[in-house]
Amino acid sequence: MSLVDYQMLTKNNRFTILMAFVCAIATTFPFITKAQNHNSGSNNTKEKIASAINGYLGILAVTTGKIRKHGELLNSYNLRVNDRYLSGGRVSKFTPLLKQLPEREKERGIVGLSDIPEAHRAEVDKLFNSIWSKLGERLQLELILNDLTKDYPPATNVARLDSIYSYLEQIDHNYKEYYALTMRFEELAADIYAQYLADDKNSAWKDTAGEMKVVIDSVRNYIYNAREGYYSDESPLDTLYLSQALEHLAVDKTKNLGAIKRVKGSDGSNAHQYYDLFIHHMQRAMREFHNPYKPLMPYAPQPYYYVVNEFDYAIDDYNKIMTLSGRSDLTEPPAYLVGLVKEIGLYNFSGPRKAPEPESVNLSNDADPLPINVSMEGFAYTHTVLLLDVSGSMNDPVKLPLLKQSIMRLAPYMREYDRVSVVIYSDDAQVIFENEPFSNQKAMKKMETLISKGNTDAQKGLKEAYKLAEKEFITQGNNRIIIATDGDFHIDDKTEKMVQKGYEKGVFLSVFGFGHKIYDEKRFEALTAMSGGNYLHIDEDNSLQALVAELQAVRK
Repeated sequence: MSLVDYQMLTKNNRFTILMAFVCAIATTFPFITKAQNHNSGSNNTKEKIASAINGYLGILAVTTGKIRKHGELLNSYNLRVNDRYLSGGRVSKFTPLLKQLPEREKERGIVGLSDIPEAHRAEVDKLFNSIWSKLGERLQLELILNDLTKDYPPATNVARLDSIYSYLEQIDHNYKEYYALTMRFEELAADIYAQYLADDKNSAWKDTAGEMKVVIDSVRNYIYNAREGYYSDESPLDTLYLSQALEHLAVDKTKNLGAIKRVKGSDGSNAHQYYDLFIHHMQRAMREFHNPYKPLMPYAPQPYYYVVNEFDYAIDDYNKIMTLSGRSDLTEPPAYLVGLVKEIGLYNFSGPRKAPEPESVNLSNDADPLPINVSMEGFAYTHTVLLLDVSGSMNDPVKLPLLKQSIMRLAPYMREYDRVSVVIYSDDAQVIFENEPFSNQKAMKKMETLISKGNTDAQKGLKEAYKLAEKEFITQGNNRIIIATDGDFHIDDKTEKMVQKGYEKGVFLSVFGFGHKIYDEKRFEALTAMSGGNYLHIDEDNSLQALVAELQAVRK
């Protein structure tokens, strides 16, 4: 058909012929239209997934922001209750800190659930609902505590005071469970990103996020260690690595951001400005780490909370950049990155401090005064796991009997919240008792009746000891395993890995060596060095001092 013939046709006929031509092209080269549709659909799907995840992270940012400073206030209230317990008077009224749940923000945050990949949709929904449930539980606990204290009850009302402590402790557990769940949500978001959103293409967005994440991970690790009580005047924090990472971040700004367009975010700032703010807040956090007048101690109101605040402001800046990365009106192709969750200033329950009652333990055999000071005032509460070698070679007056005698003599000087567990090993391993106060006469008598016999199965005993140490872990406490042996203890790569893993969780390992000649002392010294503990050769002259030093190893 010529062009003249085509022009002479009616409008409808020309349209029919044109559509037939298009269909013929599509049939001949189907990959053209299919590829275009696939790419468009893929990008659209990625955008929806990233937007949905960031929506959930956004509502978590709102809720965490509402309770971030509560830890400081709860710690302060808890200490006031302790003061009233010790000095008498009336307990202050507790004012609920969480007034109501942000339901409106929640509905906006979860609107994208249907865009989450089906394989992860149920997990996202379940995990988020668990987090929300913890917030609701928290609100109810605070309301009950308010009702218990609204009439300023006297501290002499034992039943009421026990209930107040009970709810304060429940809020503590709730706080920590909420934090653990939010961190799990961050991990889930990262898993979804890796599976559905990540690609191998170079991108200014990914370069920027990667270098910022180095700084975030460093500071988060410092915060975790501070919360666990790793830093002190004697063991200060070294922020050299963080300082260098921040310096690189500032120097690499142009390289990282590349040609990213300066499109404004929800608050009027752009990615370049968020980047600068991120560095600013992280630098402020680092200055708080180095405050010479206020050491970064666990749960200390300052500077711990100041560090967390600055860190969370930086996370806000990071998350805004991640959200901008999915916009299609920028110079760089969309990266569809996902954000992170914030830290919270954790509350740490502190029970009543009660003076010990020495008469609660039978000291008929060892009633003489101790030659050393064993006051536990100012030291962290301890959970000590005694891993005792009860093989035949330990049946000597200056070995196992000496250690049992030392523990019995020290028991009256321990506080009610100082706890001890005992694991023995010879042919097999056995837990004798777990997490008992030193004042428990029944438990002490069990230990007193231990006898030495058989061979050794040290590895099994050590596994049981670490299980107990982790199970009964005291936050901010002195969590310690003490091995008492005359040296028949096989140390291999598995043992070292177990010890290192325990140390990473905050469990220290010490070894007491008994007898005139200890086999492989160098290995014991190396093993305890990698776990923050001590190796000591024990005899009649130093048994008490060595045990006290371990119990007093961590200050509050």
